[in-house]
Amino acid sequence: MALEVVFRRAYEQKKLRRNPFYVLLEGYCQWMLDHGFVRTSISIRIQHLRFLTDYLIHIGVKGPSELRWEHIERFHSKWVPRYRGSEGGRSTQGQRIGFSVNGFSRYLASRGLISPLSPEPLPYQSLLAQYLSWLTDHLHRSPRTVEKRRRYVIPLLDAIGANDRYPDRLSSLSPRFLQDFLMERGGEPGSAKAVEVACSLRRFLTFCFERGYLDRDLSTAIPSFRRYKLSAVPRGISDEDAQRLLQSIDRSQAVGLRDYAIVQLLYTYGVRAEQVSTLRLDDIQWAAGQIRFPPIKCGKTVINPLTDEVGHSLLAYLQHGRPPSPHSEIFLISKAPYTPINRTLVPWIVCNRIRKAGLEVPTPGARAFRHRFATRMLANGHRLKSIADMLGHRNIESAAIYAKVDFHMLEEAALDWPEERS
Repeated sequence: MALEVVFRRAYEQKKLRRNPFYVLLEGYCQWMLDHGFVRTSISIRIQHLRFLTDYLIHIGVKGPSELRWEHIERFHSKWVPRYRGSEGGRSTQGQRIGFSVNGFSRYLASRGLISPLSPEPLPYQSLLAQYLSWLTDHLHRSPRTVEKRRRYVIPLLDAIGANDRYPDRLSSLSPRFLQDFLMERGGEPGSAKAVEVACSLRRFLTFCFERGYLDRDLSTAIPSFRRYKLSAVPRGISDEDAQRLLQSIDRSQAVGLRDYAIVQLLYTYGVRAEQVSTLRLDDIQWAAGQIRFPPIKCGKTVINPLTDEVGHSLLAYLQHGRPPSPHSEIFLISKAPYTPINRTLVPWIVCNRIRKAGLEVPTPGARAFRHRFATRMLANGHRLKSIADMLGHRNIESAAIYAKVDFHMLEEAALDWPEERS
């Protein structure tokens, strides 16, 4: 039995067998063993689940057949917030218990043992659906952009109490209210978040005016924050620091092999973090000696030669560091269940490795390697069109910022300092 593999002491096994939910715990334990969880992690999760089963018994749930999703939701809302550590003070132990229960809930739902609660429809669900459909079908926005617009419009609709039955609630919107909402949600004026919130509000107000939900176009009331596209100079990591970073990564462990391969990709090709996280096994064409990076942010696919350094680092990770997985993505998280890394984990990995190496990098993260790659190409005499192609830009203007670091060209364009005549 799976629980007997993890809990080897007789009194622990006896205590588990007396649990009315022993069958569910046994199945979950076997699932974790099959997915590569280590014995210590399984033991901790099962111990955390005892708090849930004790709570279920306390409220009168006698066995697995009576377990409902509402009971688990009640455990999260009633018990976890009131949990206190062994010393009487509030502890992170309650959060860890909640994390273990969430994993157990997902397992039960995937096996059809409990039915998850259907999310309650929003009172303005129809209006929101029309808006998202308009973004997709009329403006042809990507799913990622549509999700951003949705994220910032929902708080606005909540604030005015919008309802599908009363679309005239939108008539309560005023320029003053919209500007106050923007300052509250966007934070510092001119910041990236403020620009994103302003753009989301502007698009939604344009939609409402076109569909007749507003009798005037309030999108003009949303201020436009002035941002200078070429105001900053790209500052990447130096070649010396990049080599020191690569040499500092311990490749005796699986996570080191993974991180080394990720940093090597960023250093060699200057790709985006999302291009690394979405890289698949079939993107590496070993026989042809090429590697393909998927398009990101309306860019284009980039196909580069597979260098020896990148090939060796990827091969070492695939052979000795990457756990068996049905996923086609190359890079997986280092702990079970082994799922693909997301785009936000790549900058975290780079920043963590830079910190451990004791380096001072102007722009820590994956973007530091992208800047270094572009400036190095420029220094070697490549044109901006070639740099834009290598970086996956469709528009050459996206690479225009790197012209500011072409010091040789700037020296030729500089005028002589005027001499003072007596």
